[in-house]
Amino acid sequence: MTTSDGSNPATVPQAGRGGVEDVLRAVVAWFVDPESGALPRVEEAALAGIGDPFNTDPVMAQEVRESTRLNVRHWATTMATAPQDPVMPTLAGPVVGIAREVIRRGADRAVWTAYHVAKDEAWRLWMQRTFELEADPAVLAASLDLASRSMGSWIEATLDELTALVQRERDDYLWQTHTQRLATVTQLLDENPADIDLAEHRLGYRLRGAHLAAVLWTVATMPDQAALMRTASELRRRAGAPQMLAVPASSSSLWLWLGSHEPLDPRILTDALGADTAVLAEGGVRLAVGGTGVDVDGFRRSHFEAVSAQLLLLRAHQVRAAAFDDIALVHLATQNEQAARAYVSRVLGRLSTADPDLRTTVRIYVREGHSAARAASALFTHRNTVLKRLQRADQLLPQRWTTRSLEVGVALEIDHWLRPRG
Repeated sequence: MTTSDGSNPATVPQAGRGGVEDVLRAVVAWFVDPESGALPRVEEAALAGIGDPFNTDPVMAQEVRESTRLNVRHWATTMATAPQDPVMPTLAGPVVGIAREVIRRGADRAVWTAYHVAKDEAWRLWMQRTFELEADPAVLAASLDLASRSMGSWIEATLDELTALVQRERDDYLWQTHTQRLATVTQLLDENPADIDLAEHRLGYRLRGAHLAAVLWTVATMPDQAALMRTASELRRRAGAPQMLAVPASSSSLWLWLGSHEPLDPRILTDALGADTAVLAEGGVRLAVGGTGVDVDGFRRSHFEAVSAQLLLLRAHQVRAAAFDDIALVHLATQNEQAARAYVSRVLGRLSTADPDLRTTVRIYVREGHSAARAASALFTHRNTVLKRLQRADQLLPQRWTTRSLEVGVALEIDHWLRPRG
């Protein structure tokens, strides 16, 4: 007998309480194994259940995934350890954070739906794997009955505790202030406000004038609004902006607007995240910056540009900050990702699979106006090293890159942002 994926099934004892628990442990071991692919499928179900706009926001979608993974792992491993005992809810940061933000936006039902759609998918996979095991049918049936009751009661208990927690927070003044500001900002992003004066009063921020938007976030498993707010304040100080609007968009992300005419160089993030901010270098704050804009239209456009830059940053895991003005061309060129990748392969040829140092050197050389000296300075290397790498790159390209420097430069920028990074 083989499983649906062609592997040999696990074998468990044929009867008795020990047999039932062995079945449960065998299914749990498969369920939480990254190679099984079970958890990602449950995460996708939760995203489908929570719906738009939460599953289209990159940070909130990641929080849904993290919350779902943490929840399912908690239930499965706890239940396998003590199958007869009820599994208590785990109100960890990601679990509470995403539920709180969705409910704050008036979508209480979306939380309920996400949990139950994910539960249905988890249960489908659980039953499928159980019936692949070699065990007495009575043992399999008993294990399914026990798991079903455990999962159902745990889901209901988790939703009850989340609802109670959020309900207590509804009475808090900070909740009301945050909810009103988020609702006002959301309206501004969706449509022109009927009363700009009222919107400015609610936000404590002037909409008439210059704006520079940014999105700041941490990894979903380490939400830290205090660190995000400290970073935002430091960015305001360094930009010399007379006013700032900061609105938590989720437990691990912050929408920021600075009243500034000047573009913000994202490289100042390195200095802005000093020791005084207590932000870890690994999994710390990341920053996507839009271009400058004026009045409500500029407020909106700058934010959407920051979100576009954020989407590229989420692909480039090692890059912590980017400004839309620097990646606008890549943003346009990657609207059709399949075509963009084909373009990179066609233009770069063997260079696309060569040493990363070669690709980086040519990309920086083009960015620095074809100056070997400036490229060497940017790369912290010697000018002769740059020239040798350029020579080598020329040998790998389908055509001499000096005759197609524009195409090669664009292809290398696309490659820089689309290439997976560890």
